[in-house]
Amino acid sequence: MLDDMRGRETEPVQFRTRASVPNQPAPPKISGCTKSCITLRWNTPAENGAKIIAYVLEYFKGQGVNLPYTECYRGPNRQYKLLKLQPSQCYTFRVAAINEIGCR
Repeated sequence: MLDDMRGRETEPVQFRTRASVPNQPAPPKISGCTKSCITLRWNTPAENGAKIIAYVLEYFKGQGVNLPYTECYRGPNRQYKLLKLQPSQCYTFRVAAINEIGCR
């Protein structure tokens, strides 16, 4: 009963939204570095309905735009220690999240 209205409710109907690619992760954070190694960490982004199965960490050496990135880690962890870096070299890092729908 709602106010003066009377009646029976309908049978429930279920609806499930589709999963989508995960949100883009925030840039990795440096948690430790020396002249030849660096430890990078990143936070879990929103999964958007499908569990994240892996992360991809990439880097390029030098400065510039549109340089090719090199993959240095692919796996489920949110931390990676990169070894054998060259002293006094500039490195740029990026991370992507992968779920069963895609990568971002």
